[in-house]
Amino acid sequence: MQICYFISKDTVHKKDKENIVSSKKITVREIANYAEVSARTVSRYLNKNGYVGKDARFRIQKTIEMTGYYPNAMARNLRTKKTTSIGTVFYHSDYFAGFRRNFHRLLLSGLIESLGSDGYGIQILESCPEAKTKTKGTYYLDKIKSSSIDGLILTDSLLPEQEIIEIQKYDIPFVVVNRFLENLPHRCILGDDFAKGYKLAKFLFNRGHKIAYFGLPESFVEGEYTIKGILKAANECQGQFDTKDTIKNDKNVIEQMIKILEQKDGPTAVVCGTDEFTYWLAELLQCGVRVPPNFEYAGEIHDNSVLPAQQPVYVSEPIGWKLGFEAGNLLLSIINSSKENSQPTYVKINEYRQITNSKAELLKKLRETF
Repeated sequence: MQICYFISKDTVHKKDKENIVSSKKITVREIANYAEVSARTVSRYLNKNGYVGKDARFRIQKTIEMTGYYPNAMARNLRTKKTTSIGTVFYHSDYFAGFRRNFHRLLLSGLIESLGSDGYGIQILESCPEAKTKTKGTYYLDKIKSSSIDGLILTDSLLPEQEIIEIQKYDIPFVVVNRFLENLPHRCILGDDFAKGYKLAKFLFNRGHKIAYFGLPESFVEGEYTIKGILKAANECQGQFDTKDTIKNDKNVIEQMIKILEQKDGPTAVVCGTDEFTYWLAELLQCGVRVPPNFEYAGEIHDNSVLPAQQPVYVSEPIGWKLGFEAGNLLLSIINSSKENSQPTYVKINEYRQITNSKAELLKKLRETF
């Protein structure tokens, strides 16, 4: 026989409980008996569904800690008809090793933080045609039809809009990341790429530069709005920016960058739309690509300490993590039947900062000093 102490806000209860910690699996009814509440109250506590008083919550939690109770997820899912799994849809799983790997990793990290706090796990799914014929079960529509997931985070910017609209017939909650759908604005979550392009470009225009843009092509919503932000800054500052000095597609990106940098009368500065482009440009400068003596660049960056050689002069925080976190929160609000917004959700970049130890800044200080 073991002695179990239950502490409430006002009193201390001392009860003899036989086999409170036993080799068999503890049940909800036993937890309720030990905590002196009803089984229904324990169920509400475990499922976070309905009101449970403060004192009852305390006793239930202490009982769970002492017994080592762990809910049977399979049984609970059968009762609630939930899988506690969210599908995150990418065009192809190779994205984690390619063009936008840093963004997608940060996005996933943010999703895990928000969805995990509510008890959900994540499945990586694909929308590419090849996934339909694969035997590994990653095609997103197969998961929807088999009721294997409770919700969707759609990150694939290539997915046809009509296909997204038709997802509604399956009655599954979903959120669309970094894409605006006129028919479903309340399901869209967007990074404020317009403001990022505007602020980075304005900083460089005010330093007298002719600017190029290295980032996602205009066919991506992020690229489209970043370029619009640069154009607004160019108009306000009467700065030089030619839209031909931009990345046109995601093929041979490095070659496109070198061609723009080394052209006659080319740009004296570059706005980098993502941290991948910031790193690639830093590597090109390290390798000796030809640029004007007064060349500078600004861009999104995750950790400037790992950049080689010349540092950017002005940077913004990467938006991937925050976008994932807020996308997860938006999906949870839909799953939990909260009232939906009528407008898209915008995620703002809060941090912009000037880096004063860049090569260009140091040269400028030396010229001013001597």
